[in-house]
Amino acid sequence: MKNISLITLFILYINLCYSQNLKIVDSSTKAPIPYTSIYMLLNNEVIAGLSGDENGDAILNNQKFETLKITCIGYADLLISKDQITDVIDLKSVTINLQEVYISNRTKTIDYKGKKGRYLGMLKDVEDILYFNNTYNKSVRIKSFSITTKKTIVENTIRIVMYRVTDPIHHRKPGESLLNRDIVFTLATGKEGTTTIDLTEYNIELPLEGAYMGIDVINVRDINGNYSYDKNHMNEFETVKSREKIFLANHKYTSRGWQNLNFYWQESFKQHPNISNQKKHFVIPAFSIEVYTD
Repeated sequence: MKNISLITLFILYINLCYSQNLKIVDSSTKAPIPYTSIYMLLNNEVIAGLSGDENGDAILNNQKFETLKITCIGYADLLISKDQITDVIDLKSVTINLQEVYISNRTKTIDYKGKKGRYLGMLKDVEDILYFNNTYNKSVRIKSFSITTKKTIVENTIRIVMYRVTDPIHHRKPGESLLNRDIVFTLATGKEGTTTIDLTEYNIELPLEGAYMGIDVINVRDINGNYSYDKNHMNEFETVKSREKIFLANHKYTSRGWQNLNFYWQESFKQHPNISNQKKHFVIPAFSIEVYTD
């Protein structure tokens, strides 16, 4: 047992020795870029990763990988080989063409009605998105995005995500991001019910073919303000029961990638036909958006 303990300590020591502190900054201003997504690639496949914090900092632990891919909305993706990684990494901003703010008094909420379903966990480094259909025969501007949650246990920092629809029949995975700026909000400890984020200033349009919108949980803090991965600190969002297969999730830093959860549950039930109360598993998030109708 003593030898095992010494070996374990030695491995931990090696990992610490080979960890590297990264600072992700804007190539022009040198200002830190918060909440970047950092993917570790081996043979062009994602094997691990982490998110930068609000100060642009990240700790890269010892891991077998070949390439880092660093992404952030508003910046060009960066691929960098392991032997070229430096303590400070620059990202180049991309041009953002801002349009004039659209003002209208007529709006409508797009959501999915149904009986309330079970709550689902808001896992760190996981994106949850829902397909929003556009029935207006034209692109319409989005006024707000809303999420309904149980009483939150600890503070979450959440990024709104939005993607193009490329597979409108099966909804296997989304297309490219439709946002050109990061939209981040905080879900404070003790918050319960619906949180609405005003998107008017971002001039986001819901395309004619619709789009996926949802959340990416990028940071979790416990009651002492410390960074947390504890599952007991997992908040939950509300769902409605539905058989529509339009709910997708992405475990960002794993090889799983995007999954249509309703297809996933359906296949699981085929393999385990004795599972009771199956219908309760077919749910979609109670996300909603408000759009200007003229």
